Amino acid sequence: MGQRQTAVEDWATAIAYARTLPGIDGSRIALWGSSFSGAHSVAAAVEDGRVAAISSQGAMMDGFASLLNLLRQAGPWHVLKLSAFGLADGVGGLLGLGRIRIPVVGLPGENAALTTPDSKPGYLKITPPEWRNEITCTWALGLAMYRPGRMTPRLPCPALFCIATGDLVVPPGAMEDGARRGGDKVEVKRYPLGHFEIYVDEGFENASRDQMEFFTRVLKAP
Repeated sequence: MGQRQTAVEDWATAIAYARTLPGIDGSRIALWGSSFSGAHSVAAAVEDGRVAAISSQGAMMDGFASLLNLLRQAGPWHVLKLSAFGLADGVGGLLGLGRIRIPVVGLPGENAALTTPDSKPGYLKITPPEWRNEITCTWALGLAMYRPGRMTPRLPCPALFCIATGDLVVPPGAMEDGARRGGDKVEVKRYPLGHFEIYVDEGFENASRDQMEFFTRVLKAP
């Protein structure tokens, strides 16, 4: 699982630490994640088993579906290049030769992790001026095997899935499938937005309001 397993381990460490803090009710820890971290919120909650609630927004719920989406949008050559970068990054790291980095976002046709038409302009709207547009590449090797949407039947808590129905970056159908698998535990809110529109303006206000209402309701003290 590589970087994804490390990320979920980091979440577990943060959850464990939060439970040690004075004034924190360890039985009412909630998780929030968006995009890739929206997937991690599901995986971390399932692994922990005691999380009280999660909200997952515009999440990458199925790596295999995302790979097929990438093939459709950018073509097999782009996928092969990402895999080659991932392999070179992994080998270089093991041999102490340094990591391979590519841009996180780019225009269609460029060498970048995300190249949908909305990726670069959308991402740059939500980053600070000093942000560096680069990412290491080993994540590409195991993407198809990371499928948190299939974990939702094992969620230990109520969940809210905020789905951007016009998402081009991650397939919204994978979030819908994860919600169906989760049954009554998973509530769904849908927004006629692209992947990055949920972070700004009216999209942000609406999604934030829905998530605040959800957390306030399900985390209310007895």
